This record gives sequence, C-alpha cells and structure tokens, in this order.
Amino acid sequence: MSKQIKPLIIGKNESEEKIHTESVEAKSKSFKTLFDYLATFVPIDEIESFEGKINDEFYSRCYDKYHVLFPTLTLPKILELHNCQIHKVDALINSFESVKMEWDFTKNQPKHESPDWNIYATTENEVKLYTYLNDLIKAQEKVKGLGIQFNAAPFIQAFPFAMYYDFMTNQIKPNTSFIKGTMR
Repeated sequence: MSKQIKPLIIGKNESEEKIHTESVEAKSKSFKTLFDYLATFVPIDEIESFEGKINDEFYSRCYDKYHVLFPTLTLPKILELHNCQIHKVDALINSFESVKMEWDFTKNQPKHESPDWNIYATTENEVKLYTYLNDLIKAQEKVKGLGIQFNAAPFIQAFPFAMYYDFMTNQIKPNTSFIKGTMR
C-alpha cells in the first residue's frame, strides 16, 4: 500500500506566469483604449452588453444616436462627419480580441483567476531528490558562511543537470526539470 504524498512546491513556472501577466496587462490596456475611443461617439453605459459583439453593439448604438439627426445619410458617412475613424475602431477591436482570454467587461480583468504557477513534487522519489539537493545546497552555503573560499561551478558540475546557478538571485538552485524527469 503506497502512502499518500503531500505535494511539495519545488519551483515556479516563471516564464509562463510572465507571459500570462503580460497578456492580461495588454488586454486591459487595449480594453481601456478601445472603450475610451468608443465613448467619444456613443454612451458606454451597461458595458457588459458589448461582450462578444463589440462591433455590432457600437454600430447599433451609433445608428440609434445619429440616424435621427441625419436620416438620409448612411452610417459610415455619419461616422465620418463625426471624425470617427472606422478603421481605427476595427483595429482597436482586433487588438483587444487578439489576446485570447475570457474577459470581464464590468471589471476590466480576466473572468478566471490566474492559474497556479507552482511546480510540485508529487511522488516520493521527487520529494526525496528535491530534499537531498536542497540539503546539499544548504551545506555548501554553511561552508561559505565559515569564510572558506567556495567555487560554485565545480559543485554544480559534480551533479550534472541536477542543479543550476540562478544569476538573478546569485544562488544555486535545484533543477525542477531534472527532479520531475521532464528534461529534454
């Protein structure tokens, strides 16, 4: 009978998290730019009514607002008279919709929470390997703390692919791909 292993956080998928964060920021910025531009021509109350049909809703509201004033003109001509650049509206909509993510129009944020970016050790062997590598790294840090000259490169080379030097934090860290067995 195998004993239940509590998943242990061994790292973070920082590259995927960064891509996601940049996408959220880009979508939020394009949302604000788009609706700031549309608001100069039509009222943007009940913004959730634009969800899934921004183009149709905008042109419908323009028609409702301006057709009474100019009944003989076509909608494109009416928009042209009001300095509304149709190609700019289309470009802003395309920019907003190019980021594939479900969006909450009332809050200007993603509908779903960010995924968990942590990487977990889920088997007994993964947990043991991570613990052993971490213990080795802590031991070398203790040696450095005693004032002994220590070179990280041979230490890392002694355990091929199991550890790496993180230049952002200036620390040796266990390689999560090695621990999970997903190295290429």
